[in-house]
Amino acid sequence: GWLSDLLARASLPESHAADGIVVGGTKLGPLAGTALRTIAMDRPSEFIEKARSLRPITNDVDGPLGELARRRRDVRHAASIIEARLAATEAPQGKFPNDRLGRQFEVAARLLCSDVPTRVIKLSIGGFDTHTNQAGSHQRLLGTLAEGLVAFESALRRSGHWDRVLVLTYSEFGRRAGENGSRGTDHGTAAPHFAVGGSVRGGLHGTTPSLTDLDRGDLKFTVDYRRLYATIAHRWWNLPREWVEGGAFEPIDLV
Repeated sequence: GWLSDLLARASLPESHAADGIVVGGTKLGPLAGTALRTIAMDRPSEFIEKARSLRPITNDVDGPLGELARRRRDVRHAASIIEARLAATEAPQGKFPNDRLGRQFEVAARLLCSDVPTRVIKLSIGGFDTHTNQAGSHQRLLGTLAEGLVAFESALRRSGHWDRVLVLTYSEFGRRAGENGSRGTDHGTAAPHFAVGGSVRGGLHGTTPSLTDLDRGDLKFTVDYRRLYATIAHRWWNLPREWVEGGAFEPIDLV
């Protein structure tokens, strides 16, 4: 994944819990790769309990079982840091939606408010492959996202962490511009995305794509997604701009 490739060149020190944390599943997405220390959990308490059950299989991290030994060691190390940070702070105030994404936002807020040292926390919501009856499904999905974001923002504002957090959406695909025969849309190329946070310059970035000047039925993108990656790398993490495609893409003025 692009985050794995990028952060492998600026991996966090071993004193940190992990480079990335996946909440609510095991799909690493942009964190996929072997160079980062990435952990996955549904709830911190379950992760900590499972980590305690891992026993060292060997002290020889360079032997045949070395990779497995290192992974177990990293998980136990991350769990010990997370447990200590959570024990030292109160849970974030406020009520989160009682749905899958809402619970993920609550876990993310808990980790952030406890200052668990990591760079990326990945959440996920599915269902956007709206080939049929898109209007109702899309409204429901965006409502779920909005309610989770509102609760997340409120919790981080109360704790004083909101200005230090950037929420960025991504998707595996966009949608076609025209409706199909099932009141939905099929897979497409370009798609809109959100950047949300206390340090984000709000508004629309880029120009509105044309609904008449299409590329074989697909919207023509007006902002290259690699500019968004360059923005995160250079403007948010202060990493060298040339680390994203050799510096060929100008960051967007959103942070």
